[in-house]
Amino acid sequence: MGTGLVSRSNALRCCAITAALLALPARTGAQPAPPGTTITPSPLTAAYLACVAGSVRLSRDPVGSCLAKLGVDEARRTAVDRCFGTADARAVLVTRCLNAVFGAAATPAPRPTRTPSPVPTPTRVPTATPVATATPTPVPTATAVPTATPVPTATPTPVPTATPVPAATPTPVPTATPVPTATPTPVPTATPVPVPNPLAPWPAAAIVAGLAGLGAIVFVQLRRMRRPKMRSLAIVTPLEASIAVAGRPVTFAAVTQPPELAANVRWSVETQPGAPDAHGIGPSFTYTFAETGVEQVVARLDGAGLACDVVVYLFKTPTGGSTLADLLRSEPPKISRSVESLRRYGASAVEPGRAS
Repeated sequence: MGTGLVSRSNALRCCAITAALLALPARTGAQPAPPGTTITPSPLTAAYLACVAGSVRLSRDPVGSCLAKLGVDEARRTAVDRCFGTADARAVLVTRCLNAVFGAAATPAPRPTRTPSPVPTPTRVPTATPVATATPTPVPTATAVPTATPVPTATPTPVPTATPVPAATPTPVPTATPVPTATPTPVPTATPVPVPNPLAPWPAAAIVAGLAGLGAIVFVQLRRMRRPKMRSLAIVTPLEASIAVAGRPVTFAAVTQPPELAANVRWSVETQPGAPDAHGIGPSFTYTFAETGVEQVVARLDGAGLACDVVVYLFKTPTGGSTLADLLRSEPPKISRSVESLRRYGASAVEPGRAS
């Protein structure tokens, strides 16, 4: 009976690890998911989940055997089990917990340093200050009064005697010879040359420049009005790698640019090609999954050649609940399917060759 309880406990733990392995997000060629919805597993976490998923039916204790195979000490098994014992079973939290368990290393506690006892400082004996000897004040010496220098007597300068100027003899003026009067030659009248007005061509040039600028503005505005708007498509709900319960309807919603194109969005469940209600048209699409597994839904905008997809993880629980205990008791998938085997389109798409 004890062996049966151990086997059942291992089975439950393996189911939880398998669920976390299914919930690992895989996004290739897509834009980044919103912050907080996915987390990349460390190499040791990914190897551990893959080992357990492959050893579920081959080993009685796949958890212990995979820990030993990866060289992880048995002391971390309790911490690994605790990662799947929380109330929130989202893959982001499970992956972050396993990354912390496999990446943590024991840090040795620092040895306390012995504090040396303080040595008392000897008190210095003050040195006697020597008494300063009084310096005698010097008596100032009387300054000698300088003797006055005698002023020399000025010698009178002799005044020169004026030399008499001889009387000038008048020079006879010659009689001027009469010059014949010249007859004035008439000056020819210059023909006036018309001066060009530099301001004359300006009004015409200004009108031409204004018309050219106005034409350029009209051309640019018409070109902007005729330019087609950018068209885009994106799935907003549910988020990538979301967990859902089989038997409950799941609603998918998309947004487009421009918004009026949302009515032309075509939906299809790629992993359920034979289902009669696995297709839909419009801004939203609702589908109810029946079994545990990895499911892919694609939204297409055929007129613009755009397509995007989202992957969700379904769990068929005995009571239809969504708690951690319900997920641990969910049925195994009937079809083994991995995210890597799916053709991914990304969570959003923009029409190439167009700009706003």
